Amino acid sequence: MKKILVVVIALSMLLGLFAVRPASVNAAGFGDVPAGYWAKDQIDYLVVKGVIAGFPDGTFKPEIPVTREQFAKMVCVAKGIKEYKPSKGTFKDVNSSRWSYGFVEAAAKAGYIKGYPDGTFGPDKNITRQELAVLGVRVVGKESQALNLNKTLEQPMAMANDEQKVATWAYGAVTIAYSPKVQMMNYRKGRLIAPLISATRAECANSIYMVIVPPKDTPVLSFAESQEPGDLAGQEFTNFAVGVDSTALIFDGAIGLDESPPVLYPSMIREIPSQENGLWVVKEVDGKETMIVTFRLRKGLKWADGQPITSKDAKFGWEVRTHPDVPITYNVMDLKVEKVETPDDYTVVYYFKEADLEPYYVMSLMYPEHILRERFEKSPGELANDPYWDNPVGSGPYKLTKWIKGERLEFEPNTNWYYGEPVAKKIVQYVIPNTNTIMANLLAKKVDIAVNTGSSAQQANMIKENMKGSVDVIFVPSTYREQITLNTEDPILSDVRVRKALAYATDRDEISKVVYLGTFGPSYDWFDNLAIWDRSIVTMYPYNPSKANTLLEEAGWKLGAGGYRYKDGEKLEITFTISPEKPARAATAEVLTKQWKQIGVSLKTKSISWGVAMTETVPMGNFQATVFAWGGGSPFDLTSGATQIYDSSEIPTEENDYNTGNYSRWNNPDYDKAIEAANRTVKMSVLLPNLKEAMKIWTDQLPAIFLLVWVDHTYVGTNVMSYRPFPYKTWTSDFPFTYKQ
Repeated sequence: MKKILVVVIALSMLLGLFAVRPASVNAAGFGDVPAGYWAKDQIDYLVVKGVIAGFPDGTFKPEIPVTREQFAKMVCVAKGIKEYKPSKGTFKDVNSSRWSYGFVEAAAKAGYIKGYPDGTFGPDKNITRQELAVLGVRVVGKESQALNLNKTLEQPMAMANDEQKVATWAYGAVTIAYSPKVQMMNYRKGRLIAPLISATRAECANSIYMVIVPPKDTPVLSFAESQEPGDLAGQEFTNFAVGVDSTALIFDGAIGLDESPPVLYPSMIREIPSQENGLWVVKEVDGKETMIVTFRLRKGLKWADGQPITSKDAKFGWEVRTHPDVPITYNVMDLKVEKVETPDDYTVVYYFKEADLEPYYVMSLMYPEHILRERFEKSPGELANDPYWDNPVGSGPYKLTKWIKGERLEFEPNTNWYYGEPVAKKIVQYVIPNTNTIMANLLAKKVDIAVNTGSSAQQANMIKENMKGSVDVIFVPSTYREQITLNTEDPILSDVRVRKALAYATDRDEISKVVYLGTFGPSYDWFDNLAIWDRSIVTMYPYNPSKANTLLEEAGWKLGAGGYRYKDGEKLEITFTISPEKPARAATAEVLTKQWKQIGVSLKTKSISWGVAMTETVPMGNFQATVFAWGGGSPFDLTSGATQIYDSSEIPTEENDYNTGNYSRWNNPDYDKAIEAANRTVKMSVLLPNLKEAMKIWTDQLPAIFLLVWVDHTYVGTNVMSYRPFPYKTWTSDFPFTYKQ
């Protein structure tokens, strides 16, 4: 099955951090603070306000450290506090002759700074990032709250990979500094707090900015999508991504995925299990690799109904996902687990039958046992159809309050969300099937953000040109790739020479230019987004009509009437199943019709609605060829979804309810052997050669023709601040995007 990081990557923070803020103020500009720099708006704002300044050479030097006395001055200027110069100083290492004396004393008098136990302040010491959190939280008047948290927290709740490195005295402050209501700390690369590292000028500017312009409650924030979810179970019981954005509001994930660079981080768990920290133990028994992976839940987690989230909910989720009567779309990883133990309410231990590089998916979703246990035991097979999924009790920042089918979904904050109260007080998700209507709503400023619109490159460029200053169009490459799925059981397409000929006759650059205005890049096979893809070991199919003609001649298809090819009196004709809801794919078929005509192949289209095609036609094999996209995983994965979809066990059948993803119906024992061997090891010496062998086999046999890498069109009103679309899905897993005033 395709693997799309959904709840497992904590997408639920996506709309949790809205606020109203003032518009950016453009400063004169610094040569070392480019337009795309993460803190440019904050720096510009503070420069205009006179809180900070650049250097005589026209630079700002955003990456150099800030001393404690420099930060004291920043705070005083930002808060409008005048210098204070008492006759006797507060700190024995800051005397009246020091340049910062008046600022340090003023900040101390205001209660914003304190010294060390020995009576010193350390004015020329660089301020560390955990000190920045403590001072910042003190400035916004939350010190007592932070001190109370110090007494109860096991570690900071900052969703970072180095929470354990934070000093105990900073637990509460760091937690608050990263919370939706404060947002004064950024993450270092690798999703790190870096508590002991010196804070930079840019980081201090960001914190000071958030002190001056704190997140402000946003009454309503709206977004539009072109499709409505069937239910709010995410992708548990359906093979499509529709509904991911809705469920991401309702459900938090155990693990998150940061995009720059791609790295996992703990969300509902305390840390990411690894072999280094001892929570991921690999063993070899009788020549077979097995492993034990332990996850430690944070304490204090609650479901939206106030009931505690415990390890038993995780185990219950595994029981549901492995029950043979429950139609789960992707449970390959769950089925690799032999048993699950819960030694206490916060610890979940998974015992794997075989090793795998991606054990984290077993924690992809926890179900509220106190609600669903009785229903599950009564009728496991009916759980997918339970009314519960129309309004599930979740673990994320929001809960569904209204669903007017075909029109909109409304969400309000979940007061039991562990990460803090989200700033947006209401989220409205509009369902607008017609792309032109979505564009009209953007133009009329009736929606703030539009995602998954199905908009064409032409429409995106139109909005970009006509809505400058009102709507930003963000083009984001994704892991989804447009491809032609070929039914390898079809009498014509069962001949690999025909499949290869069609690939050589396909000009990807022309399709991108005509259909997507050149915004989509070429894609060549199912593996080409993986970190270990090597074009030297795969068969490539660049545009080459001459090779295509040769292959068709070898296959016995001879040119005849009308310039088309015939064999045994049959015309070489390929029927494309195209959905009217997907105009870009119809346009792709038009381009292919001309391209394939050059080698004597006739292409005709058959229009079937998307819902019917993907539930009653394609999975059953009642098609010749169709165009759609596969995606999921991320570039740092070694195996990703490529390890499953084209395995013969994934061919849709009546036995598996036609709910698997090998729509090409391709069956190759050698491929199965290689990909399954790669899937059952954590040893690179075993995984890499098998995965490369699978690549060779797949590209040589070509069950599908990959065309282009999707570029998502996301539309964001300029009144929304700091929104970053996520490269592996529409939403990023943590963005403090907010309204501007």
